[in-house]
Amino acid sequence: MGSRVWTDEEIEWIRENYAKEHVPHLLDQFEKRFGRRPTAGALAQKAYKLGLRHSREKAPDTMTKRIIWAREPAYNTWMDEHDVGQSVPALSEQFEAEFGFPLSRGQVNVWRANNGRQMRPRRPGGGRPRKPIGFERRTKGGILVKVRDEASVPMSKDNWEYKHYIVYREVHGSIPDGCDIVCADKNPFNCSPENLVAVPHRLMARINSADTPDWHDAESLRQCVAICELASGIHKAELSVPRKCGVCGKTFLPDPSMGADYQNRYRKTCPECRAQGLKAHGERTTKLIATCCVCGKQFAARAKNQKRCPECIAIHPKWGAKRHAHLEERKRKD
Repeated sequence: MGSRVWTDEEIEWIRENYAKEHVPHLLDQFEKRFGRRPTAGALAQKAYKLGLRHSREKAPDTMTKRIIWAREPAYNTWMDEHDVGQSVPALSEQFEAEFGFPLSRGQVNVWRANNGRQMRPRRPGGGRPRKPIGFERRTKGGILVKVRDEASVPMSKDNWEYKHYIVYREVHGSIPDGCDIVCADKNPFNCSPENLVAVPHRLMARINSADTPDWHDAESLRQCVAICELASGIHKAELSVPRKCGVCGKTFLPDPSMGADYQNRYRKTCPECRAQGLKAHGERTTKLIATCCVCGKQFAARAKNQKRCPECIAIHPKWGAKRHAHLEERKRKD
């Protein structure tokens, strides 16, 4: 079956109205005018061939400039003063008049979510009935229990709480500051009091790492937490030891506020050299034991693909392992 041929009158109507309305409204108007309803894809394809594009001046839905709200105090102050319940297009227009570029709907929603300014959605007359207080539902992280009818922050879910947190408070009292409640047998649906252990949040990454001993019950989990506390204390003690910069030779102390990965990456570079974009080359510490393909002795390799020991490399630094081994084999035969 061949494709439908667009009449000149239809094409002229598309030219006049395509940029004014969204596609669903256009299709309704097109059907009223011409008595047929093309698909949205067919209409968009025809408009594309005619060189037509939608205007986004009424509703800025796309991001025109990337914003990290935590790094823009001036933008935050302005939003706090002017976001008083108006629509996103109106707020975006005021923001553009002040700072020279509009805000997208996603940027406004992110700021409102970070500051508890979400607009409470209107509830229609019908819809699904609300779950009663005490209702439980299973999720990937455990069992969620509804503790309040309404959320304290609009459009959030803080009226739901994990059951193992509730059980821990009922049995052991308040949760220690900065701690998470962990199910010791790794089953998030086992909320028995003897299975719940309070673990400091700063140690959660350590107890779940591959270098930490495995745990399967409350006793082994507490031992694992003690080992992680010891490792954390050793790391803090290492940060208190002065270091020598590998670029300028200056003695400095690491910044304890930086993470472990950051400290390892710049463990021999002072903050002044780091601010200039300089970095000292760190020492490679690998425990890979390899066998030299030339002399046959074992050595501590600095990389997985290292085939020759340091002594053989010193004899012919620029040679490959195969060429060096072939030469040594010829020497032995001669």
